[in-house]
Amino acid sequence: MLANLRIHWKLSLLSVAFLVPIIALAWLFIDQSYKDIRFAAKELDGSRYIAALRELAIPLALGDAGAAAAKLAAVQAVNDAVGGDMNLDDTAAKFVSAVRRAAAAKGDDAVAANRDALAALRDLIGRVGDGSNLILDPDLDSFYSMDLVVVKLPQATTQAVAVLDAAAHLAGRDRASISEVTGLQISLGEFTSVLEGVESSLQAAYRGSPDGSLKAAFGQPFSRYRDATRAYVDALDAVARAAVAGQGTRQMGGDLPRLKAAALEQGGAVWRVSEVEMDRLLAARIAGFEHRLTWNLGAVGVVLLIAGLLAMRIALSISRPVADLVAAMKGMAAGDMTVEVPWRDRRDEAGMLANAAAEMESQLHDLATQVRGNAGAVHGSALRIAESVEGQAVGSSQMSASVAEITATMEEFSASTALISEHSRSVVDIANVT
Repeated sequence: MLANLRIHWKLSLLSVAFLVPIIALAWLFIDQSYKDIRFAAKELDGSRYIAALRELAIPLALGDAGAAAAKLAAVQAVNDAVGGDMNLDDTAAKFVSAVRRAAAAKGDDAVAANRDALAALRDLIGRVGDGSNLILDPDLDSFYSMDLVVVKLPQATTQAVAVLDAAAHLAGRDRASISEVTGLQISLGEFTSVLEGVESSLQAAYRGSPDGSLKAAFGQPFSRYRDATRAYVDALDAVARAAVAGQGTRQMGGDLPRLKAAALEQGGAVWRVSEVEMDRLLAARIAGFEHRLTWNLGAVGVVLLIAGLLAMRIALSISRPVADLVAAMKGMAAGDMTVEVPWRDRRDEAGMLANAAAEMESQLHDLATQVRGNAGAVHGSALRIAESVEGQAVGSSQMSASVAEITATMEEFSASTALISEHSRSVVDIANVT
């Protein structure tokens, strides 16, 4: 089938065969760019969700479940907008129920219900981090900010409550058992470890921000948070040491709620700054993806345009000389030896074919001249033969007339002979008579 196609169609098919892989690669790149953009956009949705949860985290950590319940509408609105894509409906519903139970609980039940609400909050934040790709983000520029927002600061918030509960339990008594003191020390160690993790992530984030913008944003909020948490940890440590020494701790617990509230407030400020910086990095990343996609789309378009124009030019540079040479050779076949053969100045195969056609035209012209000369000679010979034949025809006519005359003479002679013979017989008869 291909053998029957004209050359420009073959060249067009060849061009398409080369352009198809280029278009396929461009499509794969564009598709990957859109995936990156959607990935980062989903992270922004997760950041928005966690920002709404943060507004409930601090009141819950301070034991004010009623204030947290008053802010549930914002969480539900965010969940309605983006929670379905992250499969968060069940987890969000459990969290909302836990907060409402904590807000409705009284007395000792309120402490346990508040603890359950904080646990549900931690679970929901973790699920948001998973569902929105925040935990899966591989980019170092935003990884540590995400680690602070999704993991470290929520841990510090809930751990501050746990360690305060343990310390407050001891501070309300004159004597403590070894297991109670050990539990407080374990809680305090865990809280200290979480705080060290916060500072470690922040220092790593500083190193990942060579322009210093992250340090400028976190500097003062983190300093205040570190001072507040150190004061809180020192007070808790004093309670633990007094309990270990067997000293009374009743008089030491009065200042712990205030110190915890100050630490949580400053932690909330760092949490907000982390969210702002994370959103800024994500927005910059999306803008970078879109900018790169725009430039690459433009580059691919230019490449395809140049490739198409080049393929068209190459196809025309081959098909046009072939068509012109075919027309010239058809003229030669029709007997026109004055046809001007085009494209003889080219150095490619078309020029070689044109020069071959011109040489063939020259040879055919010489052959035609020779044939015309030979035809003239044959025509002269034919004229001479015709004249000879005509002369022979005249001689033959004359000879025929002579033969006719001789024949007539012979006939007359025969008649005369017959007459003489008759007379001779008459003479003989007379003689005989005589």
